[in-house]
Amino acid sequence: IELQDYIYTANRKCYDTGVSLCRPLYVEYPDDLEAYHAPGVEFFFGDDMIVSLIAAKRCPKTGLCSVRFYLPRDKWYDVSRGILLDGGKWHDGNYLLDEIPLFVRAGSVVPYNTRRDIGPNGVFAFELYPGGNGVCEVYEDDGETEAYREDRCIWYRAEQKRSGNEIVFSLHLREKKWDGFQAKRPLLLRLIGSVPVRSANCESIPGTVCNEFESGRVVIAFPAIDLSVGVTARIQLDAQSEERWAEGLAGDTRRLRKAVELANHLPWCDRFKPGLHERLVQELMHIPWLLNEFPERFNEELKRRTELLPKAMTIVMKRGYICERFG
Repeated sequence: IELQDYIYTANRKCYDTGVSLCRPLYVEYPDDLEAYHAPGVEFFFGDDMIVSLIAAKRCPKTGLCSVRFYLPRDKWYDVSRGILLDGGKWHDGNYLLDEIPLFVRAGSVVPYNTRRDIGPNGVFAFELYPGGNGVCEVYEDDGETEAYREDRCIWYRAEQKRSGNEIVFSLHLREKKWDGFQAKRPLLLRLIGSVPVRSANCESIPGTVCNEFESGRVVIAFPAIDLSVGVTARIQLDAQSEERWAEGLAGDTRRLRKAVELANHLPWCDRFKPGLHERLVQELMHIPWLLNEFPERFNEELKRRTELLPKAMTIVMKRGYICERFG
């Protein structure tokens, strides 16, 4: 559901060009010989995403599946693990069965839909990925008739530029041939893998910042903007917070939670008990929620997380749950 606008736009491009939503890596990188050797379960999903499906048995000891995949040049953000990976090389990763190895081009701007926002004329919502600058174009039509055949539609362009601790996000119309388009709507920005935000303004209007570090993101909401005149949002990140401490935060938190869930389904004698070691695991899981309320402690708490994580891994491994830094 969240990727409806992304998929709808890709399908319009397919209608115009014949290039499908799902395509082999060598279609995008024809001069990269390794792209021709990528496994058949790995493919581009639209312009900025690569999917590598799990086609291997789950390890009974770790509960993880081993996946070998190739990423072409550029940097790529591993959504499941919350880390940036270098392109132009092969990688080995371990994933849970309920995870899809999904890699988003660094710096990408990806439109998404909220659960209450399905169909045309909804909220303007975008995910901003770390690692560089990026741009995307989004397509809309009435979603009901065949007026798109006569190009009765709109295209708008979203772009992010990063420089130091500042992100400049711009949104403007590229083409308008549909009178039913609603130009005034709220704007939502999700900063993926982000450090805390110090300030956010869109045309001098402050945004509402909501920390969701347990999911590895910060969400900024702006009231209705007018796309017909174009808008620019400026986001200042906390200069004292370091991105390197946030690497893997969302993935580790999710997998620790999964390990505890698995433990709670074991016989009572094998469950996590309220002893010193189990409290350490619970403390580690609590850090992202603590950061939601006290973002000024970002570096301090994530440094502590770095110290606690190996100990928690040892506890989890001894109990036979998920291990190997959870993939």
